[in-house]
Amino acid sequence: MPVIYNSKKIIPAPFVSINKSYDLAEDGTVLGKTYLLEVKIKFLAWMGSPNAAGTFWDQSGYPPDDTVAPDGLLRSILRKQDAIRKLFADQGKVFEIQPLDGSASLKCNPRVLRIEVPDGHWAANPVDCTVFLEATSLLINDEEDDADIEDYKVSKASDEWGIEILDEKLNTYRLTHTASAVGKRFYESDGSEPQTAWENARDYVLFKVGLGLRASRMVAPDVLDTDTLQAFNYLRNQSLNELTGSFSVSETWLCYDPQGGAAAYEEFQVSARTSVEGRTSVAISGNITGLAKHDNTTRVLQSSRWVNASAKWAAVSPLLLTRAQTISGLTLNPTVLSTEVGSNETGGTISYSHEYDNRPTASIAGAISEHISQDDDNASDVFANIPVLQQPIGPVLQDIGSKTAKRRTISITAQMLAMTMSHTPTRPSTTAVLASFIPTGTNSRVLVERDQEHWDKYSGQYSRNTTWIYT
Repeated sequence: MPVIYNSKKIIPAPFVSINKSYDLAEDGTVLGKTYLLEVKIKFLAWMGSPNAAGTFWDQSGYPPDDTVAPDGLLRSILRKQDAIRKLFADQGKVFEIQPLDGSASLKCNPRVLRIEVPDGHWAANPVDCTVFLEATSLLINDEEDDADIEDYKVSKASDEWGIEILDEKLNTYRLTHTASAVGKRFYESDGSEPQTAWENARDYVLFKVGLGLRASRMVAPDVLDTDTLQAFNYLRNQSLNELTGSFSVSETWLCYDPQGGAAAYEEFQVSARTSVEGRTSVAISGNITGLAKHDNTTRVLQSSRWVNASAKWAAVSPLLLTRAQTISGLTLNPTVLSTEVGSNETGGTISYSHEYDNRPTASIAGAISEHISQDDDNASDVFANIPVLQQPIGPVLQDIGSKTAKRRTISITAQMLAMTMSHTPTRPSTTAVLASFIPTGTNSRVLVERDQEHWDKYSGQYSRNTTWIYT
C-alpha cells in the first residue's frame, strides 16, 4: 500500500493515523472541518525509499536494496532524514495512500505542521520519524468526505453586536457590530494556494457584514424595548494580520428616533433677562446635528448629514418664537432683536441664537424698532416784568390777563431693514402715527409750526420731528 507525497513514494509504507475534528464557533455553528494526519515513517539504512543516497523511488514495485557498510549506517539514515525534510518542505502537495487493489486513492493537500525524529541510536535499524499534517478536506474514493458541510476555511470566528446609551436626554444610542475570523491555508488539488489565510478570513467576515444591519439588534428586551429607533452615521473600520491569518471589520451606527422628522437631532436652551425698567429679553440658542442616512444593506449613502441638518433647521426655525414664549411665559414681540446662525457643512451641524423681547409691536409698518417721544409746552401766564430803580426786592410783575399758546412736539425714530444686495428699503409713512398725537385745542385752533423728516435708505434710519401750536 504505497504512501506518496508530491509523487514521491515512501517505502516501507508508513503507518498513517487520521483524526477528524470540526471547527466550531462558540455557539456550536460548524465553520469547517480539519483532518490531522500522523505519518509514522521507519528508516532502514539499506533498503526503502528514499534510499541511502536520499533519492526517492518513482517506479512500480519496490526499489532494490542498498549496499551499506556498517560504518555507513548513520550516513544513510541522515540522508534519508534530510530527504524527508526536503520533501515535506513544500506545503500543500498531494498526499495519497494507494490501495493495492488499484482502487481510488485516499488523497488530501495538507499543511505540514512539523517533523519529529526521536532521540536514539540512529546507526541502528529501524529509526522512527513522524510527520504531522493538517488538511481541510479529504478525498475518499474520489469523493470529498462530509461534502455537505459548508467549509468557510476559517478556524475561528466571532460575530458580536452591542448597543449602549449615549445621551438619556436625547435618546441616542451607539450600535456596534464586530465580525472577525482566523483563516486557514487551503490548497487546491494541484497544490496551488488560491488565497492566503487572511484572505479566507476576509471572505467569511465580508459575508457576515454583507448580511446588513439587523433591526433586532437595536432592541434590548426589558432595557430598550422601543422598536422605533433608526440607524444613522454608518462608520466602518477593518484590520488584518497576514501572519496570524486574521481579519476583522467593526461597524458603528448612531441610533435615534427622528419621530417622523428629518434625520437630525437638536439641543436648545432658553434664557430670560429682565431690566430694571421692566423690559424682558428672551434668548433661545441651540445646535442641530445632522445624521447621515445609509441603506442598511448596501451601505449606499441616501442623504448626507448636511442635507438632514438643513431639513431640520427649516422645520425648527419657524418654531423659535413659539418656543421662547412658551418657556418664558411671556408674550414677545415677533420681530427678532438679533439673530446669529452658524453652519458647518462638513460636520453637518447648524448653530443658532435668536433674541426677542416684550417691547410692544411697532406702530410703523416694517419697522424693526421704533421710538416715539412727546414733549408738551403748556399755556403759561403773560405778564409785564418791570424793573424798578433802587428796588431791592426785585422787579414789578404785572399780570396782563392773558395766556401763551400751547405746543406739542412729537419725535419719531425708526430702524428699517438696511439696504443690502437683495433689499432696498422703502421710506416709512408716519402720517397715521402722528394723527393720533394731534392736540385738540379749546377753540380747535391747531397749527403746524414745524415738520421735519430725515431718511437714510442705506442704513435704514428714519426720524421725524413735528411741532403743533394750539390754544
